Amino acid sequence: MMLAGYACDRRWMVTRRPEVEAVGYVRVSSEEQARRGASLSAQREQIRAFCRARGWGLIGIESDEGVSGVSLKRRPGLQVALEALERGRATALVITKLDRLSRSVRDIFSLVEGCFTTNGASLVSIGESLDATTATGKAFMGILAVMAQMESELIGERTRAALDQLRAEGRWVGAVPYGKRRDGGGGLIDDQPALNEIRRAKRLRAKGLSWRELAERMGWSVSQARTRLDRRYRERRRRGRMVMRPHRP
Repeated sequence: MMLAGYACDRRWMVTRRPEVEAVGYVRVSSEEQARRGASLSAQREQIRAFCRARGWGLIGIESDEGVSGVSLKRRPGLQVALEALERGRATALVITKLDRLSRSVRDIFSLVEGCFTTNGASLVSIGESLDATTATGKAFMGILAVMAQMESELIGERTRAALDQLRAEGRWVGAVPYGKRRDGGGGLIDDQPALNEIRRAKRLRAKGLSWRELAERMGWSVSQARTRLDRRYRERRRRGRMVMRPHRP
């Protein structure tokens, strides 16, 4: 077939689905920038140009305007973009710079470990030339995932060391059990009103009330009633080995 003097292969007349479907994300950190919109417009155009040059599809560009990059909280635009990756509507998240995603290394590690690694999605940062759709980019993402895991384990180690130190000082660590209260110095003392309720509940239970009847009488939930009176139930919950069964009298 000839078209305008050039040979045209019919195979290329069919529209092909892009190999990568991307979702873009842009952010500005001040309300003034958000009102002017200059930074957002520049980021959007950079993302569009990048995807056009790569031949990628672009399902949309989500934005958070006037939002700080210190935290991932209160970032509805980012959540929509991440949801597109989780649902498989997009396979890559494109940003202009890593700090548009977050200024916190810990948050970036968390996203790499929790979203990109889990869902098999790719993170692409134009400014840092990070493209996880390539072999080199995937290797770098792997390094980030390892670093994220190491950071998580280090946090766990530091937390355990801090808790061990508090216990060594005789301070109570964890949730305060019903019937106790903090004494202001890190220890626990009896909470008499709560202990009186426990004694009353035990008397009612001894009269044959079911857990549900007891809970209704005391104004507790069934779980609260069992946790406060049934030691074995309480221990199983604490150890995370609870098997959910129907409540029995």
